[in-house]
Amino acid sequence: DVCSSDLEITSGVRRATAKKAVFNEAQRIVVLSGDAVMRENGNQVTGERVTVYLDEKRSEVHGGGGSRRAEMLLIPEQAPEERTGVKKP
Repeated sequence: DVCSSDLEITSGVRRATAKKAVFNEAQRIVVLSGDAVMRENGNQVTGERVTVYLDEKRSEVHGGGGSRRAEMLLIPEQAPEERTGVKKP
């Protein structure tokens, strides 16, 4: 199945935006293209194409030609005491 135009896809805490998405039901993957952005728990990957493996909870990001590069922003997971400001002795 192919969707085009500016679109947004959500699955749990994952959220993706792109100009085009192709869903391969047999392989359970979604290929996002055209300024693809994938966000999850504050982390973000951007590129010309993002492949989301639905059953594996992983993604691949690819840049485009020229100056368009793949980019990733990762937010380290904090321990519970760091989130609340309470420190153990």
